[in-house]
Amino acid sequence: MIKVLIKNGRYEAALKWAGVYRVVSKILPNWRGYASLTYAGIYMMMGKYDLVQAEAENAVEFYNKRHFARYMKVYRAVAKGYLSVALVFNGDKSELEKAELLSREALDEPLIKGYYRALIHCNAITAFLGMAKLEEAQAMIQSLEKTLPAVKNNRRIQYILLRNKASLLYLQGNHEGALEILDHLLPSLIRGKDEYVNALTLRIRCLSRIKRLEEAEIYEREIREALENSSPVLHPSCLLTLSQLALDKKDMDQARHYAEQAADNSHTPYLLAESMLIQAEVFAYYKNPNRALALSQQAVELFPVPVYKAWADRIAKTLKSDVLEQNEDANLLRISNQAG
Repeated sequence: MIKVLIKNGRYEAALKWAGVYRVVSKILPNWRGYASLTYAGIYMMMGKYDLVQAEAENAVEFYNKRHFARYMKVYRAVAKGYLSVALVFNGDKSELEKAELLSREALDEPLIKGYYRALIHCNAITAFLGMAKLEEAQAMIQSLEKTLPAVKNNRRIQYILLRNKASLLYLQGNHEGALEILDHLLPSLIRGKDEYVNALTLRIRCLSRIKRLEEAEIYEREIREALENSSPVLHPSCLLTLSQLALDKKDMDQARHYAEQAADNSHTPYLLAESMLIQAEVFAYYKNPNRALALSQQAVELFPVPVYKAWADRIAKTLKSDVLEQNEDANLLRISNQAG
């Protein structure tokens, strides 16, 4: 029942069913770990990473004391994967080393096969993408693709794989490659549902990057509707997409407004970095070089990938060009005054 509810985006109802496991665990102690693991999985879908962390920590602690059975080792590895993702997306950079260790420990568990092996890979890919470790994420995607035949009928795993693969290509600057995957993925998703909205927001930003602006703007109304009707976990991505669309139209005030809202509602490192870069574009447009350069630097420090470094460099180059132009105008004015 919980899986069906999650599939249909009914997360609150799924939490109520998970509560049954917690009640049972008071009578059967071995259910305590599974109850926490179930809650962590649901909160993961909801993007409530603080709650994911709390429940996953409980599960890891429980299974560390009771790992004599094979299934308990499997559940412990899954819990470590959830905890790794939560530590990355809760935004505490001091926890990144621990997050990486947890992912690697989960991946190194030799007894896990099939669906759970694929799930652990998906969580590791998500965590490593969030840590800007793109080469590691790429290697894990390739590994998961080899594993996928064992879970070829699991639609959720296939969705996560393709969405992460598109995200990787986007962060590598291969926007055409990301679009190809998303164009294959979107027709299989239900319009308006979280998975569809998540893929669509990335597709729009890809279109913007390769200057297919008219095509990107077609979806603006759909993103505004999603902002009203989708799960809160998707709001930062929707806001960032609206910010990018506003930037493309040179509506700088709206671009800054949506970028600030996206940053205020998300701990996701690459969404935060991108919102900073959009704000930097706005400040550069309004001839505020100090603020523009500061935001650009913060973005690159937060998520140091080549595509964002190149974006920051373009902003710096634009500002430098503006300064040279202003100096040239000032010199011409001085010469004109002297001649007069």
